[in-house]
Amino acid sequence: LYLHHALIVNLFYIILTFVYIFSKPLSDFENKSQNSTFCSISEILWAFSSYIRTNSIMLVSVYRYIALFKRKLYKKISSSWLYIVSLLALLWFYSAIFPIFWKFVFETKSSRFNCLDGYSKSFAIAIFYFTINRFFILIFPCIITWLNYLLVINSLKQIGKNKKN
Repeated sequence: LYLHHALIVNLFYIILTFVYIFSKPLSDFENKSQNSTFCSISEILWAFSSYIRTNSIMLVSVYRYIALFKRKLYKKISSSWLYIVSLLALLWFYSAIFPIFWKFVFETKSSRFNCLDGYSKSFAIAIFYFTINRFFILIFPCIITWLNYLLVINSLKQIGKNKKN
């Protein structure tokens, strides 16, 4: 289920990216209030889709790690839809809260150009917003995923060596 979720979320990300690329004509409303609303929604959806995409991939790697190293926990999680859905709900909550949280912490707005996220009058705040978001969107999930798969591969190699002997 987690792998299917990751695939669906990736499809959502691709569709949103397509819309985002071509949103410039959509964000040229005569009314500045409409333009601001559209860009704010676009900004949050863009960050949300980035968070949920990489964190869904990380969830798959964590689930595989648990399947190999924590069999009792794996059986407990796999035997109940409540656990499975709870992890997905937690992932959606985390992915929805973080973009909104960082937007208000850094008091950023969307740019007037293509509704890009993280716009600030202060260049330092914009860079810090970008760095924090990229850390939680890309770096942290990628490191966890990489470490999980490294452990899984090494463990499978050990199992293969033990079966040959």
